Amino acid sequence: MSTKSSKNLTTSNQLFLYEAAHKGLQIHSHVSISEYSPSKLGAVAEFVSIAYDLSQLVELVKLAISHKINYWVVGSMYATLPSDGGIKGLVIVNKTSNLFFVNNSSQVVADSGVNLQHFVTTAAGRGLGGCEYLVTVPGTVGGAIATGVYFNDKYIWQIVKEINLLVNEDGKSEIKTFKADEFRVGKGELLFNNALNSPVILSAKLQLTSLTIREVLTRIKNYRQIRQVEKINRSYAYVFNNSIKELIDNNIKKEIFTNRLISQNKKDSDIIEFKQGVTSTDLRNLFIQIENLSKDTLRQRVGYLGYWQNNGEEI
Repeated sequence: MSTKSSKNLTTSNQLFLYEAAHKGLQIHSHVSISEYSPSKLGAVAEFVSIAYDLSQLVELVKLAISHKINYWVVGSMYATLPSDGGIKGLVIVNKTSNLFFVNNSSQVVADSGVNLQHFVTTAAGRGLGGCEYLVTVPGTVGGAIATGVYFNDKYIWQIVKEINLLVNEDGKSEIKTFKADEFRVGKGELLFNNALNSPVILSAKLQLTSLTIREVLTRIKNYRQIRQVEKINRSYAYVFNNSIKELIDNNIKKEIFTNRLISQNKKDSDIIEFKQGVTSTDLRNLFIQIENLSKDTLRQRVGYLGYWQNNGEEI
């Protein structure tokens, strides 16, 4: 067992860490979640563990459930806003990375933690396309499915055939396979409304298209040219299921962006940038304000992590 701090642990938490060590699982205690977030936001998490394969991911979730400890599974955290008020429970960072290409088929089974750029370029090397637009999207396969990633008329669920979920029913964990058509998830809609203790996407079977390698690489190049926005660390992109451009154009911009440390990207109005000094609560309040102004035409795609002090709500 590896922990950054083991002070002030309750007996139940000590038992939790002891069992984790017995199973060969590394769990760190009292770690700033900002170390794992590209936004560099977030307070201290009670427990953090990294899952490098599906067996570790499953074991960590089952262990948390058996000890009645809240858990969240996160990937790259590009679409996750961690709380300033701390995170009581276990944050599992999903670093699973296996890709399995089905023989004599254009199907691929991807672990949920697979990086999207790696997924697209690896498939391209095998002459498989239909997912090229994902090369411009930061994050993971599981995150893209969970948040309904889309670009113009392209939509992640168009290529999803099956997903394997770890579900918790009455305190019992079970891996189940679901056909994509069992879910009715629209563009930019969340698969699960609450990230706390939710079912966990383990892997997905995706249907790609057989093309020439040259054609796939050309498509990738074209998508990269369409979305030529520089990488911005302190930002959240495509926070809502639809573009906020029209809403912002139709309202007084100064009324929405009252915090001078928060602004829209000059090249892409759906990228919200912020400077040092901005808190997670500042951003959450802004997102809620925009959602309210839209009169239900916009819905957030952001996953919230931890305890939120503004209303005492843990989500």
